[in-house]
Amino acid sequence: MAQYGLGKLVQDLESGQLVADLKGEARKKVWDKSRLDQYGDNPVYAFIRDRLILTYGLAPGTVSRIGKMNEIQDKLVTYIRSNFNLDNVRERVLESTKHYGYYQVSWGTLRIQDLVGSAISFLEDVGYPLTKNVRAEYETYYDPSEDLIIDYLPGAIGKDARDGEEQLGYLWEEIINKLDDICPEGFFFGTSEGDGSAFGYWPIDEDDQDLEDETEQENQCDTCSHIACIGRDTNKYPDQTKCHITQ
Repeated sequence: MAQYGLGKLVQDLESGQLVADLKGEARKKVWDKSRLDQYGDNPVYAFIRDRLILTYGLAPGTVSRIGKMNEIQDKLVTYIRSNFNLDNVRERVLESTKHYGYYQVSWGTLRIQDLVGSAISFLEDVGYPLTKNVRAEYETYYDPSEDLIIDYLPGAIGKDARDGEEQLGYLWEEIINKLDDICPEGFFFGTSEGDGSAFGYWPIDEDDQDLEDETEQENQCDTCSHIACIGRDTNKYPDQTKCHITQ
């Protein structure tokens, strides 16, 4: 039985305490022959894997075949984002729309640093998991106190000497996906009609929804009940079956 659950894992990973504890425990272990026999050729990371499974109830394959400490963190972030129940977050987003019937996340600017900053603040407000990690990346390339985009990391060369504005653009694309993931039913995330700088959650027009439903039905395969991917390079679906509709 796991000692903690996913919520505790999010908290410990965001605080940095989890990785620090794992590093400390791994260093303290005395890897005698019995322990080496138990954990194999890479006892430190096998021990860490087992600790994560017992402490947080992770599936064994989640952190298998780990070579470096940062790989643990990357795998845990992926795991959390795949398994975290976002229903409560969507409820908070829906609640934020109730006053006006919509909610603006950012408006009056198209500066990438402003868009990203406003979106991160909103994700923090509604409790999206691991937003602290996103803010840390944001502040790597932008200094809010000086309103300054950092084009190059101090002392960085080669591939690490990255253009700050470009990196913020990539981060904005990732954040848009997160904002879309927590969009409540009956709304869409995007810009308002007539104002390309107003990003937020807007109600879906009933006529547009009806048209979308009709289009989906028209493109549905009568034989296999899949939505036909007409116009794409392949008619294969996630389960690798082939739709009976041909182009």
